[in-house]
Amino acid sequence: DALSPEAVDGVRHGEMLTALHACGRLGIRALEVSLHTAQRLIVFAPCCYHRGYPDGSYAGVSRVALDGALTLPHTGLRLATLDESVASPQARRRRLQEQAWRLSFDTLLREHDGRETYTPLGIIPNPWLSGTFDAFIEAMAEREGVALPGSTSLRELEERGRERARRARALGALRAMFRRPLELWLVLDRALMLQERGLNVMVRAFCSPRDSPRNLAVIGTR
Repeated sequence: DALSPEAVDGVRHGEMLTALHACGRLGIRALEVSLHTAQRLIVFAPCCYHRGYPDGSYAGVSRVALDGALTLPHTGLRLATLDESVASPQARRRRLQEQAWRLSFDTLLREHDGRETYTPLGIIPNPWLSGTFDAFIEAMAEREGVALPGSTSLRELEERGRERARRARALGALRAMFRRPLELWLVLDRALMLQERGLNVMVRAFCSPRDSPRNLAVIGTR
């Protein structure tokens, strides 16, 4: 358990610690362990900044960040990694279809009992998403305990879901402008944490975003 206090006992002092694509709280823990064990070299590539912060908010780990006014909720942390630069065209089409189908069923739920907010649907089995739209709606209605109204036009329902998905993607394009600046803030916060503890620190891009969108590394030396 890398997050346990005992994890420090398995790390040799004064050598080199690497944490590559270490997600969220796990990456922060790697930095804490490296400082505790006085590593001479730290190579850290953060990833999935929202992992380990499901409910609370993130205000930073460096003094500079903690003295600032920015506090990020779970959704804000997740925004930093919501890109699809390495997703295949097939994966993107599948994701767009799933988004539209989820919104179609959400539309049905709103009309069924007057809900006014989006209803999270959790994990949906892959076979349901690989079949027809009609079969998907019937399976979801059975799982959620919703009776399908006899007057419901599934073709119209699907198109309404697709229209909501198009609007959501348009709003997402606006949010996307903040993705990289937000990630840079998170990476520099970690770099400053090490610098404030006396290390010489560099931040470098170690590969093309086409190979990995999480391509930033924090390198600290004593």
